[in-house]
Amino acid sequence: MTKKLLLYTKLANLYDEFYQKIFNYKKMAVEIDKILKRYKAKKILEVACGTGHLAKYLHDFGYIIIATDLFEEILNLARKNAPEIKFLKQDMKNLKLKQKFDAVICLGRSFTYMTTNEDVEKALNSFNKVLKRNGILIFDNFNAEKSIRNFDRYKRRTETIKLNDKVVVRKHKQSWNLSTGITWNWNCEYIIKQNNKVIQILKDSSVLRGFLKSELEYFLEKTGFKILEFYPKEFLIVAKKI
Repeated sequence: MTKKLLLYTKLANLYDEFYQKIFNYKKMAVEIDKILKRYKAKKILEVACGTGHLAKYLHDFGYIIIATDLFEEILNLARKNAPEIKFLKQDMKNLKLKQKFDAVICLGRSFTYMTTNEDVEKALNSFNKVLKRNGILIFDNFNAEKSIRNFDRYKRRTETIKLNDKVVVRKHKQSWNLSTGITWNWNCEYIIKQNNKVIQILKDSSVLRGFLKSELEYFLEKTGFKILEFYPKEFLIVAKKI
């Protein structure tokens, strides 16, 4: 992902508020905590950490955690939200960290921005490089089968979320791309209102990829991982470095 998406740059403050309404970060942290404890992981790297809310909960649970993201605007907010955590600007395809970790986590379907096979392999090899021997990788994705089955149903969607003194209407429009896999164009229009008046309209676009479980199995095996657990509902995989 080389394009500077507005959602993670110009709209970073909006993202921070918006996604706290969409994701229950505390619930996510509780579930990830259960997995980490099963594999006795203590030192964690969170990749594509966003504005740091999940990292903060995991830190509060007692984990030693470093977090990375690609966008400086997002990281600036993360540092304010969790000043006790070290946040670094890093590309998941080329992590440059000297230390090794017990676990790497990459959630919020951030991995779905790895739209080409080359990107997928680069990211997984990068995760492998920073893991200790037998370290674990926890990451989630869009389920390609479900995406195909429900594509028309979600072709156009509108969400309205109240944020303090503002109302944000997000209009989604998606269309098949299929240029590098089960990929699609995702276009969004953000209409920001205050006191019932439109104060800003911003448009953003990106390409996302859904995966088949068999695809992920192939890529993980090729890059030195073995699947330990699979959660079909969340399309979340726990894999071990081998």
